Amino acid sequence: MGTMYKATLPNGWFVAEKRMHDSRHFEEHMVSELKTLGRLRHNNLLPLLGFCIESKERLLVYKYISNGKLFDWLHSVEAQKKILEWPLTVKIAVGVARGLAWLHHGYNARVVHLNINSRSILLDRNFEPKLSNFGEAMLRISTKSSRVNSDFWEMAFVKEDVHGYGVRESE
Repeated sequence: MGTMYKATLPNGWFVAEKRMHDSRHFEEHMVSELKTLGRLRHNNLLPLLGFCIESKERLLVYKYISNGKLFDWLHSVEAQKKILEWPLTVKIAVGVARGLAWLHHGYNARVVHLNINSRSILLDRNFEPKLSNFGEAMLRISTKSSRVNSDFWEMAFVKEDVHGYGVRESE
């Protein structure tokens, strides 16, 4: 969707910047990220700090997450072997489940990620998982009249997130 950069602010804090490629599809990805992460705050979601839209430049600015993608921990190469001990693996699984449960049921707007995999789960310095990459996410505002569509929402979209959570992807 874009190129990621690590940047240092004048105060010494690190941020991650995603520079979006110039394409209509990537524009939709950026709008989706802004709609979801721009209004949501949870310990297991990647914090979106800001964005920039100027001329053809499109930047999203996130909190820098120091331990990278879960994928890299699960599929590390022998020369750079990374090992997740069982208690840490359980902590990560529970954190991802908490983030998904909050997206699906814990907010007045329901969100489905639609791209849950080990590449969209980042690990902070304490190995707390952060869901990221909300470019395909769908947001649905809950109302009293939306109960009819709730069963369809659960069957079609929430189950896709739960399935993605339970599948270990290969290299």
